[in-house]
Amino acid sequence: MEFLKKRKYLLRLVAAIVGAALGIGVAHLPFSEKIDLSFLDLSQKYGLPEREPGTVIIALDEKSFMVYGWPIGRELYAALIMTLHGAGAKRIGFDLFFVDSFESCQTTDEGRALLEENEEFLGQAAAASRTVLASFVVETIDGDPAKFPPTPPEALFDCRERDSASYLKELLPGIVKHAPEMAHVHTIPSTIDGVNRRIRPCRSLYDGCVIDLASAMTDAPLDPVTCMEPVLVPFFRSYTQFPHLSMVDVLEKSDNEQGLEELSRMVKDKYVVIGATDQTLKDVGPTPLSDLDPLVVTHANRIEGILAGIAIRELPLVTIVLLSAAVGLAIALLVESGGLLLLFGVLWVVLSFGAAFLLFKWQFLWVPVAPLFLPAMCGLFAAAGYVAWHNFLFNQMLSQAFDNYVSPEILGWLRETGGDALRSDSAERRDITILFSDVAGYTTLSNALDADTIMRSLRFYLDRMLAIIQRHNGYVDKINGDGLMVLFGAPKHSDHHAEEAVTTAREMQEEVARMQEEWRRFTDRPLRIRVGVASGRVFVGNLGGTGHIEYTAIGQDVNLAARLESASEIGGILISPECYAKLERKPIAWPRTVHLKGYADDLAVHQIPPLAALVPDPTGAGRILLSRESYEELKEKPAGAFMEIPGETGPRQVFRVDTAQG
Repeated sequence: MEFLKKRKYLLRLVAAIVGAALGIGVAHLPFSEKIDLSFLDLSQKYGLPEREPGTVIIALDEKSFMVYGWPIGRELYAALIMTLHGAGAKRIGFDLFFVDSFESCQTTDEGRALLEENEEFLGQAAAASRTVLASFVVETIDGDPAKFPPTPPEALFDCRERDSASYLKELLPGIVKHAPEMAHVHTIPSTIDGVNRRIRPCRSLYDGCVIDLASAMTDAPLDPVTCMEPVLVPFFRSYTQFPHLSMVDVLEKSDNEQGLEELSRMVKDKYVVIGATDQTLKDVGPTPLSDLDPLVVTHANRIEGILAGIAIRELPLVTIVLLSAAVGLAIALLVESGGLLLLFGVLWVVLSFGAAFLLFKWQFLWVPVAPLFLPAMCGLFAAAGYVAWHNFLFNQMLSQAFDNYVSPEILGWLRETGGDALRSDSAERRDITILFSDVAGYTTLSNALDADTIMRSLRFYLDRMLAIIQRHNGYVDKINGDGLMVLFGAPKHSDHHAEEAVTTAREMQEEVARMQEEWRRFTDRPLRIRVGVASGRVFVGNLGGTGHIEYTAIGQDVNLAARLESASEIGGILISPECYAKLERKPIAWPRTVHLKGYADDLAVHQIPPLAALVPDPTGAGRILLSRESYEELKEKPAGAFMEIPGETGPRQVFRVDTAQG
């Protein structure tokens, strides 16, 4: 038993391990990662604290391009910088590249001179106001990738120092001449859903190692070892939720004192990010808070996170997976119930989502939920599946045992009545018919046979009898060796219980006649049974006490059926008057008066004669004719008279039973 218990634990653990491994694999599928990212976006929407915006967005919108044309001149950007700086902006940054191939590749001296003059104007304004410009990334110039090789890793000792040999000197000589601060503005869209959530604080570009725009504007300290790793940007608000103005509106306000005051109230001591919002420039994309937003909001939100001291940290995936798998395996070992395992699996899912949200809200720690809940959930579900499978096999075994130990009628009754059927006080008074039978002389026979022969002969006899009983809706209440107690009309209700009982008794006697040859091979003796049948109103239901309950019938008519079986002629069927009266088709029987133990008066009953005693009636009148030998063997001689009937060798003397007398 101890071995089986340990084996069950081991198999449950193996099922949990296999399920956890499957959960780990599923957690790495794209749809699981999409669940993680969607939950992260939801956590950002409701988990980040509310704060007054410290950032203002100046939009290069459709209105700006309609007024100033495309591309907007460098001198206008310089004017924009000076206006914002004069209005008190704390720091200005451009999410905008100033290098365009048709501008940077001017072929005429006049074009180059004008471009350099405007660039110098922009460079002077940017340097004077500490404006941060975007460092343009280019992989090829005129199709020549070797012209500007990337900065080697050993040269990236300080991301705030640009490479003196940068190609920007060649592309933007007027701007680079004044050495304004540069930053990169490259967000990292997700490969799963395309949403822009990440940015690298430092990036190795062709013009050196450059920090991101928000870090440059806020002078945020960076670790040169880890700053190359992508980080999550905390998204506090979408573009429409940020204070924003069109570039046109800003320059127009610079024309009068009132406009400058209004502008100052909006941008004073604020970080101002200038970026394109017109969709035609394609600097738009999905963000955690919007399906389509200008990507300048990524830098604005990163500035907000730096100002609030919020950096979203990520729990290592290995830690999450190991934690989840360990929880699943521990619960699978401690809990044996399949239902509880399923419940714990569901609770772990709910707990995972709740804990992941609270960790984000309280600690700004992002825990991917799929790797957190899937290994434990799949492990617990797999363990529950094993328990269910084990219980299914066990129930099958019980069902097979019930088929042998409990009648199908009782099983059906238990299903129909549910728990009420199992109560010890579920007895009721009901009209039923009770049948008792036993093998005549079996006690003496069993003393003369070995145990194996006794068991084989009994099984042979009972198999045949039980098949007949089951065919006529009988319930075998007891098997006492060779004796049977059978109920008709209980537990399954029947309006024809008397007919079913008598029909069963007659078929049992007919089957006994067919079994003689095989029975003699077992016992070397003839097989003869007695049957008593009685109908009446008795108590039926559960009888017993703690530890054992059985369905049975008790009452006077139960005792009567047992007494009738003892009083019946061997090979015959003795029927009580109540049962005989209920029969729609009366069998051929003669009336008897019997004195039964426990009864003060004699009882008028009906005896169906033994089949072996009957002689065919040549007249077809349905009379009961007994041979002289059978008549002499009867315990109680019926009323009637001897008569002669034709035989194969001449007249034959038989006894005609008078069925009219009682």
